[in-house]
Amino acid sequence: MRRARWIRLELSDPLEQWPVGAALSHAQAQEAPPIVLWNRFSTSPSGGATEFGFAFIVPVHLAPGKSARWPAWVLSPALAAYREFGLRAYLNGADICAHGHRIAASRIERVNGCAVAAANLKACFDEAPAQERGAAFRAWLREGVGLALTQLGDDALSERSFESVLRARIEAQHEWQFENSWPDAVERQAIAAARRARRMVEIVT
Repeated sequence: MRRARWIRLELSDPLEQWPVGAALSHAQAQEAPPIVLWNRFSTSPSGGATEFGFAFIVPVHLAPGKSARWPAWVLSPALAAYREFGLRAYLNGADICAHGHRIAASRIERVNGCAVAAANLKACFDEAPAQERGAAFRAWLREGVGLALTQLGDDALSERSFESVLRARIEAQHEWQFENSWPDAVERQAIAAARRARRMVEIVT
């Protein structure tokens, strides 16, 4: 098992996820462990349900040799997580679809010696199979952790449930062992600079 880092961020806009991932690639040494960012966005482009996302920042020598294989390499764990929630999801190029609609979109490129991927996910927690999966997660919290339901709202429980499933699927597929992590000083500066640059683009346009 290869050590990897799992970092939770709270980005305001899904469009920040790609520049943040690209910026972090410049702060990684060649032998740095893979990073997966988990993001809960405070705004949604559609103005609808809260959306989530994840990003890979992985030294390119750990990625499949052909970049044409990168979308499946990145998205297959998310596809498996959706299916565990009872959604009939399938890969469509660099997207995940269900019932003929796109529920996840990604951008995947090589940046500064890293395979960088950013995927935005629709929550889909309001569908019956997902609600059942969320209920099972609540039971696990009560029995295994003893966490009072008042400590987390239903949305947070569903998010944590999906996050835990996705994390497990990535570990299983890539043979990574995640450690909960936080950006170091250099990484925090890179994240802040990327977010500032993104805001400047919005102001100019």
